[in-house]
Amino acid sequence: MKVAVRTEPDAGEQRVAATPDSVRHLIGLGLDVVVQSGAGALAGYPDPEYQLAGARIDERIDLATVEVLAHVRPLSAADAEGLQEGAVTVGLASPASQLAVV
Repeated sequence: MKVAVRTEPDAGEQRVAATPDSVRHLIGLGLDVVVQSGAGALAGYPDPEYQLAGARIDERIDLATVEVLAHVRPLSAADAEGLQEGAVTVGLASPASQLAVV
C-alpha cells in the first residue's frame, strides 16, 4: 500500500504529517512510503532523515496514485477530487467550513 506525505500547500505551515520515526514504523508494517521533497524541512526533518528511515523522496506527489495521503491541513476540493477512488486521507478536516470536501 502506498502512503504519501506531501509538502503542506498553505504558506507558513511548519507541521508535517509524518516524522522519520513514524515513517520507519509504517515501513516496518510493510507499507511503501513516499515523502515529497522538503515536506519536513520546516518541522526540522530534512529529506535525508526520511531516506534513512526507508522512505522514497519524490519532487512531486501524484495524488491519483496514492492509496493513503497523510496531511496536516484540510484538503482543498481540487486535492480531494484528484485522489483515486477509495483513497484514504489521514489528517485534519473541516466539516464546518468544507463539508463538500469532507
